[in-house]
Amino acid sequence: MGKIFASPQQKEFIANLIYRKKNYTNYLKKIWLDTPRNNRQHADTQCDYTQIILAERFSRLTSSQANYIIKAWQGEKGYKVLIARNIIVENIIN
Repeated sequence: MGKIFASPQQKEFIANLIYRKKNYTNYLKKIWLDTPRNNRQHADTQCDYTQIILAERFSRLTSSQANYIIKAWQGEKGYKVLIARNIIVENIIN
């Protein structure tokens, strides 16, 4: 059975979490700053596509990993932010 990858909505939700919390930790700030404002697919230089492009960088993220990250950041019992951080770092594409 193959992997079930994260939905676009899950990836966008995680990108939004990173955007909102980017000033809390260095690794989130680095991820945000390493994501370009635009690219070939989103070429308009007047707009900031960072959040959309960041969501696209999570192409390897599975649905269960995305759920874990979201639950950890929402503070659900039994989910650790450190593990969520490691999942993000391991699955982000440069």
